[in-house]
Amino acid sequence: MEKLDLAGNPIGDLGAAAMSKCLSNVKSLGLGCRIFGGCGITSNGISHIASGLLLLQEPMNRVDLLGNEFGDDGAKKLSKCLNQVKRLYLYECKITSTGVAALAGGLSTLQTPPNTFEDTLTNCINTVCCVCCLPTL
Repeated sequence: MEKLDLAGNPIGDLGAAAMSKCLSNVKSLGLGCRIFGGCGITSNGISHIASGLLLLQEPMNRVDLLGNEFGDDGAKKLSKCLNQVKRLYLYECKITSTGVAALAGGLSTLQTPPNTFEDTLTNCINTVCCVCCLPTL
């Protein structure tokens, strides 16, 4: 299995907590994509997802959280595990400039080889900022 798509299922924070406990197992089985779009996950559930992501040996290819209204608090929690996700989708998550600042702070802590910093920063901005549909500043 390459993808687990739970989009539109009202799993909420309890479901997010349950799924986060098996993140490392499903990644080792080749699951590179987690889709939690519109699942009713709040900042509390994002805490569980972020904790699960931090335990991964290698990053997930894609984590899709669109339509979950976890706001700035959830964005702050996700900012601590950006190195564990290659693509993070955050459409319609009620993130304001405060949450964007937290995500930007998380991006600034990513470890990259010296020769690829500029490319990596561009990729990070494209991955997190553009995919998130952030408002134009």
